[in-house]
Amino acid sequence: MLHTGARRCRSPVSLFLAAACVLMAAGARSLGAQTVGGTVSAQESGAPVVGVLVLLLDTRGTEVARVQSDAEGRYNVIAPTAGAYRLRFLVPGYRPLVSAPLQLAPGAPVEYPLRLIAVSPELLDTLIVEGRPVPAHLSPFYRRRNYGLGRFLTRDEIDRTRAADVSGVVRRLMVLDVGSDPGDGGGRRVGSTRFGRMCPAAVYVNGTFAGMSGEVDIDHIVPLDAVEAVELYRASEIPLDFTARGCGLVSVWSRLSPRDTTGIVRHLALATQAGARLGSGGVRHGRVGLSLAYTFTKAIEIYPSLNIHIGFPNTTPDPAISGWQAIVALRARPLGLETPWYVGTGVSHVQLTGEAGAGVANTSGEGQHHVLLTGLLLPGGAWRAYVEVQLIDPLAVSAAQTSLFIGLARRFF
Repeated sequence: MLHTGARRCRSPVSLFLAAACVLMAAGARSLGAQTVGGTVSAQESGAPVVGVLVLLLDTRGTEVARVQSDAEGRYNVIAPTAGAYRLRFLVPGYRPLVSAPLQLAPGAPVEYPLRLIAVSPELLDTLIVEGRPVPAHLSPFYRRRNYGLGRFLTRDEIDRTRAADVSGVVRRLMVLDVGSDPGDGGGRRVGSTRFGRMCPAAVYVNGTFAGMSGEVDIDHIVPLDAVEAVELYRASEIPLDFTARGCGLVSVWSRLSPRDTTGIVRHLALATQAGARLGSGGVRHGRVGLSLAYTFTKAIEIYPSLNIHIGFPNTTPDPAISGWQAIVALRARPLGLETPWYVGTGVSHVQLTGEAGAGVANTSGEGQHHVLLTGLLLPGGAWRAYVEVQLIDPLAVSAAQTSLFIGLARRFF
């Protein structure tokens, strides 16, 4: 067990509670920020569509918030920061839809009503391919696959690529080139590179021409979890079925009944962090490390981390120590999954070595400790900065320790 010298009993706990209040207030302020909402209805009948999954996407196509339409077809999404966003609408029985870019600003709610087009009943039927039922609207995909030209991926094969988006699938197949869009959209361009310039490919969705790559972003049109199949062609391989041609072609087929992702939401983020222990005497016992966050339900994240103790920063006469600290915790977001403030609890295992010094009763040894944590994950795209406060042994008031961390997290999906 690791112990610290005598100091004010309530100092670490009070510091942790004060930090939690500050971080919670910062997270709560984001809820009163920029919003977009509207009513979703059926185009033919005008009736409200209940249970529509509405995803808010940033300029990189990363999901930053999600809601479902209520019994009256209404939805309201809160953006983490001001800026440009798109909305993606998914519901079984209707065609997927992605909005044009929307500019959201604080105190200026945007109203975005829309009408969804129902999928005809015959498209919901199935046919038998290779001994198993597949959606009937995919018959052109399987027919062309028998020709032997191009590359074809079914849903199972897409999953095996472990790609995070459609452009990632294209990149892994190495049939067409993938590059960044030079415009403000932050999307991906697909095509063939000729003389140092990208010649765009044609993009089809469910057999319909959607536009040339660069005019449309394949990662925005259909989310990867709603894709049933993908076919890719070089310019010389494009079948006569497709009238629009370019320097290659991408044909994406969506599942007409998208997977229900509202009950279980999975995200994975890896972070680097640096921190130190805080006390009445100042900053001591610096540490650097890695952490991992895996979201496996709508509310809970598994949060393991490993930190290596280093000799500084140290503003006290305490001797330098070395060792490591491993934490396994569960995190939750009381204000919502995509809001910045989080809290957590878990177990910390510490192993340290060092010489006893002034103000320190014992700086060598190992032990397990209860840990409480709270933090703020700043809004952003794939890369997000964060600040976190940890309270070790909160029930052992005289031995409680408070640590402050700052870090940078990379979200993969």
